Amino acid sequence: MKVVEVLLKALEWAKERDYAGYDPFDALSSPVLRRAACGNREMNILFTQCIKRCPVNLREAVGIVPSRNPKAIALFAQAYDSIYRYTGEKAHREERDILVRWLKDDMIQEGSTVCWGYNFPWQSRRSFLSEGDGCSVVTFFVAESLMDLGIREHMVSVADFYLERLNILHETGDHLCLSYTPHETDERVVNSNALLGYQLARIGVATGKKHYIEKGQKIIDWVISKQQKNGGWIYSPNSHLGMDNFHNGYVLWALMKYSEILRDESVIHSISKAFKFYEGMFSRGRPIYSTSREYPADIHDCAQGIITFNTGRKQSFYDGDLHREILRWTLNNMWDDEAHYFYYQKHRHRVDKTPFMRWSQAWMCNALGKSLFERGACD
Repeated sequence: MKVVEVLLKALEWAKERDYAGYDPFDALSSPVLRRAACGNREMNILFTQCIKRCPVNLREAVGIVPSRNPKAIALFAQAYDSIYRYTGEKAHREERDILVRWLKDDMIQEGSTVCWGYNFPWQSRRSFLSEGDGCSVVTFFVAESLMDLGIREHMVSVADFYLERLNILHETGDHLCLSYTPHETDERVVNSNALLGYQLARIGVATGKKHYIEKGQKIIDWVISKQQKNGGWIYSPNSHLGMDNFHNGYVLWALMKYSEILRDESVIHSISKAFKFYEGMFSRGRPIYSTSREYPADIHDCAQGIITFNTGRKQSFYDGDLHREILRWTLNNMWDDEAHYFYYQKHRHRVDKTPFMRWSQAWMCNALGKSLFERGACD
């Protein structure tokens, strides 16, 4: 099964649906559930988790309408760029540019800052986000996609969103930790800070603004200070999630990209430890959910594993071929070659085939796009 063939089929599946779809966390898009919750935090979380975990997709029954997610559109744009560079076909470049224009139209401007947010209301343990509220991780992936495509016109405003509108949760002379959204005041999320630290450094280098580089370095130093003895990271110091798969993939990937941007060898020891830990989060290509749970195998874990190990190989941090094993396992176990989309999760005794646009399809298209240029990526 060739990567390019799967990618073309997956992109066509998404395009036929105008890149609009469901999301694991979109329960509060339901007017029925939102009214029933009455704004109660515990009820919001309960409904979100019930819809997310239900073995039957109830979204249509409770009035959830498929919609476009900015992070998904950014990932699809990168995938189209990859397939365009691989095939040279003008239609892929044109579709990429259409999605980029949508992202520009969708951005949220407040003062001198620019950001993006989720397309659904979302309740975390600490705060509630309305649809379209600025979010650090959504903004990161949109900005990263735009910069990868050579678009930098709004990047200073993105950096200012991070530094002016996110809350400072911890700061010393050497360390800095920012909030996940402008609403949190105490949830110190490791993976989001790893992403922001790297991107601030990237924007600083691109614009010549040393202030961004210095802030990025302080954030990365805080992230490294939270690395556990086994090489992994807990989601946040007070999190119930423990050490899960794809968030550790985020952190490791961000540290590698940061090292690449600044040529900073001080993070190499941390990266080396993280690789040893992250390798243990896969078994013959199948992702292990977390250090406390083997199942389910999640498609997001598959995608991030392919991306992270492939990035390590390109930068000589890693000389294995686990990215190929993950890709083969994913195509054999999580790809529907008749319907042309990726499944959500493979449990020990069942498979959740719910077609999620952002979580599943967009992430795997992005991962496949990054695999196109490696010979023998998948037989």
